[in-house]
Amino acid sequence: MPRRRSRRRLKRPGSATLASSGCTPGRIQSNRSHGFWPIRSRGTLKRTPMRDCRGLVIFDLDGTLFCANDATVPAFQETFIRYGLPPPDAQRILDYIGPAEDEVRAWLRSLCPPHMAETVVEAAFRRERSLL
Repeated sequence: MPRRRSRRRLKRPGSATLASSGCTPGRIQSNRSHGFWPIRSRGTLKRTPMRDCRGLVIFDLDGTLFCANDATVPAFQETFIRYGLPPPDAQRILDYIGPAEDEVRAWLRSLCPPHMAETVVEAAFRRERSLL
C-alpha cells in the first residue's frame, strides 16, 4: 500500500510578514517574523521570500495594520485648527476609525459651519493622506 504524503499547511502571515521584510515605513505593527509569504499556485501553497516590495499593496488602514494615532488624529486636529475651528477630541476621532468613510465625512461635516464643511472635510482627508 502506498504511503500517503502529508500536506503541511502554511499559516497565513500576520502583519509581521510586512514588518519583518524590511519593506515598511515602521508604522506597521508586528507580532510574528518569518519573512515568507505563502503563494497559492495550482491549489498548493509554496513559500516565497519577500524581498521585492514593488507589488506590495496595503489596503486596510483601520487600525489592524496601521496605527491611526500617527496620521488620522493629527491630520483632523491640524485641519480644524487651520480653519479656526475647535479640534475634535482624539478619542472621538479614534471612535470613527473603522466605519465607512461616508460616516466619518458626515461626522466631520456636523462639526463644521455649513458654509465651510465640505472644504474642511476635504482638507482633513488630504492632510491624512499626506501623513500616510
